[in-house]
Amino acid sequence: MDISIVIFTHNRANFLKESLASVRDQKSMPDQVVVIDDGSTDNTEEVVKDSPFEIDYLKIDHSGAPIARNRGIEIAKGDFILWLGDDDTLNSDAILQYRKYIKEYPEVDIFYCNYNIFSEERSYRHNYKDWYYDRKSLGFELIYRAGFGDPASLVRKEIYKHFGNYNPQFSRAQDYEFWCRLAMDMSVTFKLVPKVLLNYRVHENQLSGDGGKDYSYDVAVVKNLIKKLYPKNVLDRMNIKEKDSLFLNLGSRFLKLNDLKTAYYYLNTISENLKNEQLKNLLGSLKNEKKEVDFKELLPPNPKPYRGSKILTVFMVTYNQAKYIREAIESVLSQSFCHFDFLIVDDGSTDNTLDIIKSFDDDRIKVLEQNHKGFAEGMNLAIEKSKTTFVIGIDSDDIIEKEYLSKLIYCVKKYPNFDYYYPHFLTLMSSDGVVTNESWEYKTYRNNEEISQDLFAKAASVIPNSGSIKRKDIFKNLGKYDSVSTCEDYLFLTKFSHKIRFKRCNNLKGYYYRRHGNSNSQKTKERCKVNSKAMFDMIQNLDKRYILPKNVDIDLKTYCNEIFYRYYRDWENRGGEYFLKYVDQKSKLLNERRKKLGVLAQNNNLNFMKNTISHLKKRYDLKVYDATKSESLALAYKESDILWLEWADFNLLQISQLPKKCKLITRLHSYEAYLPYLDSIEWQKVDKIIFISPQIMEYLKSKLPTLNNLDTLVYQSEGINLNRFKFKERTHGFNFAYIGHLIQTKNISLLLQIIKMVTEKDSRYRFDIFGKFALDGGSISKEIPERYFHNQVKRLKLEKFITLHGHIDQDTMIKRLENTNYIISTSYREGLPFNILECMAMGIKPIIHSWPGAEICFDEKFIFDYMGEIFEMIKGEYESKSYRKFVEENHNLDDYFKFLDSII
Repeated sequence: MDISIVIFTHNRANFLKESLASVRDQKSMPDQVVVIDDGSTDNTEEVVKDSPFEIDYLKIDHSGAPIARNRGIEIAKGDFILWLGDDDTLNSDAILQYRKYIKEYPEVDIFYCNYNIFSEERSYRHNYKDWYYDRKSLGFELIYRAGFGDPASLVRKEIYKHFGNYNPQFSRAQDYEFWCRLAMDMSVTFKLVPKVLLNYRVHENQLSGDGGKDYSYDVAVVKNLIKKLYPKNVLDRMNIKEKDSLFLNLGSRFLKLNDLKTAYYYLNTISENLKNEQLKNLLGSLKNEKKEVDFKELLPPNPKPYRGSKILTVFMVTYNQAKYIREAIESVLSQSFCHFDFLIVDDGSTDNTLDIIKSFDDDRIKVLEQNHKGFAEGMNLAIEKSKTTFVIGIDSDDIIEKEYLSKLIYCVKKYPNFDYYYPHFLTLMSSDGVVTNESWEYKTYRNNEEISQDLFAKAASVIPNSGSIKRKDIFKNLGKYDSVSTCEDYLFLTKFSHKIRFKRCNNLKGYYYRRHGNSNSQKTKERCKVNSKAMFDMIQNLDKRYILPKNVDIDLKTYCNEIFYRYYRDWENRGGEYFLKYVDQKSKLLNERRKKLGVLAQNNNLNFMKNTISHLKKRYDLKVYDATKSESLALAYKESDILWLEWADFNLLQISQLPKKCKLITRLHSYEAYLPYLDSIEWQKVDKIIFISPQIMEYLKSKLPTLNNLDTLVYQSEGINLNRFKFKERTHGFNFAYIGHLIQTKNISLLLQIIKMVTEKDSRYRFDIFGKFALDGGSISKEIPERYFHNQVKRLKLEKFITLHGHIDQDTMIKRLENTNYIISTSYREGLPFNILECMAMGIKPIIHSWPGAEICFDEKFIFDYMGEIFEMIKGEYESKSYRKFVEENHNLDDYFKFLDSII
């Protein structure tokens, strides 16, 4: 979206120079700057010509602010117009912040900010309310005061095309009249950028100063607002106390506006028992007052609605949810996107659910009643009765955040060629409404085959039903939900997902899913019955490409039997028997004895391996053996059908010398690549050699030519759990993190030199260091790096810039990374640093020293060769979403699990 700054000015060349200088100093320059010279007789034109950037300058005869503003609108080419007073200045990040908020809130029409108000005597901060979350109150607020500031407001240019420009009759307060015109149309959205972006100057020659002000313009606007917001039918519904409070406030407002006759009318209407002596005296002095302000003609409202016709129906199916449904309905009605029909289907409730529904007075709500037929039939009824292009279901015990629908609708408009739009996350809350830290993350799919394959492999919905927008035509063309007691959404997807175009709305969250004993998803046995049958029907009705992943090198029958048998074991005694009935009897006998998989690893590696172990346990009888104990090697080799050696070290050397007994799998990290006895290992006896990074594989193939003759080598990184490392949009800042052992190979001397250089240039930078001092191949004691580190910190005077967190649990570390902007690595030997990938998944920018092979694992823009490049990297582009996307596409945990299934 392009931004045009428009300045209108008259004989303020001295101030204008400062305003233009603040534009020049923007971190993100506007796309256009317009200056309308309203007949200045000073040196305004020279100030404009001396500006170092291009300005569209127009000088007109002195006509007043509204005419000058309207000429500026005509010249502005941007999608948004930013109004800058000729006596005010922008903070350097103003345009940058506005661009950020345009991106985050694409549905908003007017952005505004907080001010630093200053004069020759003093300065102070002025904060405005954010009307984005309380849109209906804005008109009422404008009766009494400005709800936000006009200077530095950012207005979508389309607004002027629809509502008209500034009223030429209003030589002052033309902005107030314009804002009030907009405020009465509830489809116009306003959003505060909660930062100080403008320095607002107070001085003697200011138009908005109080001295000698003509309030007639304000009075005209206020009377118009009262007429629209407090018509007779509204006043008639108010009780005496409410009316007295209203009339006292309105009378006080007109007193301030010097409309004494109108003030007397409102104050005299107050109940007699509330008129104290002071008010009675005031009324006495006003009784014969004839002063009433001159009438000002207002521009007529645009008879056409600002937004188009409704495109969305929200529906809610409920049965005996009196405890929760009020909160659910209120969350829908409070949406910032308000242009939708709202159908509520009562499925024969026997409590007071229906009474609660009917207590809401909102034109959008329509109630449909049916005898108790179940959730699926309720959804079918709502979809059938809807009259819009799209529908969305919200459960009657869930809630949604206020901007949830706005963001979904934006996704629909941005990507119009899809049928089913679903959120990135569903956040879980307890039965009593407490939001938890747990959420369900939904992946994006490259094609429909992957969706169908996941539906079969996971025996559960992989795309949410509630909280997703669907095109109504998919139900017309494909069919309704089946009338089952649970998992109707899973059944629908298994039948039709291969014919539906899906779109994930990236980073969208704000749907809160309530978990309690009565939730449909808790009906475990019934769920197993429905889902197992749905999976069997998939086998009968779909081409095998919709069931069997390409990277699984077994036949369809074997794969299906393994999946059914897995869920029989997972849900044994809780409905698993329904899966067992679909297992081929011959395959069942083979599966009765699951293969034994041994994992040989040091105990301190188990946290690193927990995802691997957790996944393999589902399919194998898995046992972990402690690699530090001498008896473990022989025992593991004897007992296992498959043996996984986490390190290709001396244990692998010993086993490779023995007669082949079981399938061998090993992983190769950077550490083993430099061991002296690698050429003594009989690599041909190892069934799979997994390299965790591609550069280690290439290095060893060059070091050990015999490896080039083997087809057992494969590169695969351990996947990142994207549910655990949640994304947060970030930008430039002053907070660094280092994660890892403090040892020689991590190059802590370089780390300290970087900290010294960075903090000398800007003392606002801070460094959080997570890790402990430990031994590595170059040290005889961990005291050596520890003493060196503390000595250097003291000599370089870095104490106040560094926080040592030590070795802490991962949950605590994730919390402490909440405000981190950069993750730095100074190591000179790495395989694939997972701490970097985990931080990138959280949206943190990586800064990586060029260890051998770093350029193979990461983009060159994240790699530095010498310290002089650091600041350029810090100040360079910051793209949080691209860091997350890199991890999603290259190190996804689901892809890693598929890899494990394929090789074992």
